[in-house]
Amino acid sequence: NAAAAHQVFGATLVVTGSLQKNGDRLRLIANLVDAVKRRQIASRTIDATLANITEIQDTMADRVAEMLALNLNPEARRALAAGRTTVAAAYEAYAKGLGYLQGRRADDFALAGGLFEVAVQKDATYALAYASLGSANLGRYNSSHDAKFLEQARAACQRALELNAELPETRLAMAMLYSQTGKFEEAVRELT
Repeated sequence: NAAAAHQVFGATLVVTGSLQKNGDRLRLIANLVDAVKRRQIASRTIDATLANITEIQDTMADRVAEMLALNLNPEARRALAAGRTTVAAAYEAYAKGLGYLQGRRADDFALAGGLFEVAVQKDATYALAYASLGSANLGRYNSSHDAKFLEQARAACQRALELNAELPETRLAMAMLYSQTGKFEEAVRELT
C-alpha cells in the first residue's frame, strides 16, 4: 500500500489499482496516491473486454503516465510492453494470480501458483508469469519447507530469465530466490 511504499522505499507518489471482471468485461481502476499525506490525487478508469488485452495494457500505461504528467517516448513504451502476453486467458490467470500472491497464507501461494501455471500453459513465452510462478513457489517453500517447491521456484525463475533477463520482475524473483537460499552476493548481482 502507499504508506508501506513510503516507509520502505521513500516513495512520495504511489500508483495503486484494481481489476474487476464481469463476464468478458473488465474494469481497471488506477489511482495516484500521495504517500506522505495518504490521499488520492487522481484516478483513471478503463472499461474493456478481455479480447483486446494488449490495447488495455497500452491504455492503462497512457492513463498512469497522464496522471504523473509524463510523456512516454518510444523507448519507454517498448520497456512497458516487455514481458506482456497477447493471450487473453494467460493474462487473466496471471492477473488473478497476482491478487493471491499478495496474501501470506500457504493457501494463497498455492492458489497463485496454480493460476500462474495456467498462464504459462496458455503462453509459454510469458516471462512475467514465470517470474511470478517462481515467487509463488518460493512462498510455498517458506510455508512448508518442502524442497520440491524450492526447486520449482528455481526452475520458474530460470525460465523467466531465459525469456527476458531485462525485466526487473525476472531479476527480482531470482534475487529473492538467491536471498532465501543464503546466496546473498548472487542476489545483489541480480539487482545491480
